[in-house]
Amino acid sequence: MSKMDDFPNHVVLKGMIFHGHTGVFPFEKEDGQPFIVDLTLAISPLPALFSDQLEDTVSYADIYACVKKIVENGRYDLLERLSMAVLEEVFAFDGRIEAADISVMKPKAPIEGTFDAMGVRLFRQRGCL
Repeated sequence: MSKMDDFPNHVVLKGMIFHGHTGVFPFEKEDGQPFIVDLTLAISPLPALFSDQLEDTVSYADIYACVKKIVENGRYDLLERLSMAVLEEVFAFDGRIEAADISVMKPKAPIEGTFDAMGVRLFRQRGCL
């Protein structure tokens, strides 16, 4: 499996914050909590480098809407499943996306202690989900 740095062109969506209901505890499912999502997409070729036309790239506004829909409407126990659901939606959305790196963080994870956030990070290539 390659890594994100093996791809020359990226669209980056960083620090997206959504209110979702993923978690194993009933209060997480009922009340929800904030989730912070970072998503990097590898796209090749990327004609927009030369054309300056929106249709020649992957619209980060459209990708944002995809991520928002999954995080805010999905009901999962684990961040791993939520993250994979986002990747499945993103890969289905645009065939030009070759690979994706996602991190989903819970800044208010129900854990005793001091921390910025707990979460997961996944890297997947098209065809290797």
